[in-house]
Amino acid sequence: MNEEKIAQLEAQLTGDMFADMDIKDQIHKLKLAYYSQKFVGMTCSGCEAPIIHEVNQLKGILELTVSYGSGNAVIGYDPTQTNEYKIGQAINASGYQVIDHLPH
Repeated sequence: MNEEKIAQLEAQLTGDMFADMDIKDQIHKLKLAYYSQKFVGMTCSGCEAPIIHEVNQLKGILELTVSYGSGNAVIGYDPTQTNEYKIGQAINASGYQVIDHLPH
């Protein structure tokens, strides 16, 4: 599905740096993989910072939302640079325990 959409968008590229910016941004977002991870151990919203710090140390992390309230993180990443295992390890390294991979 995404491959077709990416091909359609690539066909629209004109070679004009400014005109192509929006199209390239759309292509980039379609190439991202998303990973939703549930974890335990957070006691306040300040606990989000260590997770954000550890996950952002990985190459290829392009979007990151951590929520104390829901006890999860949603990560948009470049699958050519990192993977779900490394992301889970980074969350664990921040002092919180990964308990469940959520479908995204």
